[in-house]
Amino acid sequence: MQTEAYSRVANAINGIKISSNVSSNDVLKSLENTTSFSLSYEGRNFDVQYVSGRKDLALTRMLEDDYISDIELKKALIDGLDYVFQSSAFAINAPHFVHWVTELLEKEYDKELIQE
Repeated sequence: MQTEAYSRVANAINGIKISSNVSSNDVLKSLENTTSFSLSYEGRNFDVQYVSGRKDLALTRMLEDDYISDIELKKALIDGLDYVFQSSAFAINAPHFVHWVTELLEKEYDKELIQE
């Protein structure tokens, strides 16, 4: 079932018509509208709907600002379908500070050493 849902969403993304002067909001609305469908599996019906997130907004803004083409946008959206963001293994109390210190250390030392 997951493979069929993935395939149908990917086909819907490929089928979206994107003009050169389209806004990112229009692309996101079109994306959500064309990728909603029902799927039957083992006698049960499931509603499948693509819910756009932050990566989609960033990608559509890149299209809007001519950093990527419509073909690159569609490829990135499809490639991101099976990507699962992983949460941090531990809570960071001051993430901006931690990332800043990590960047400073990476300039001086090997990344693998820092991670250890």
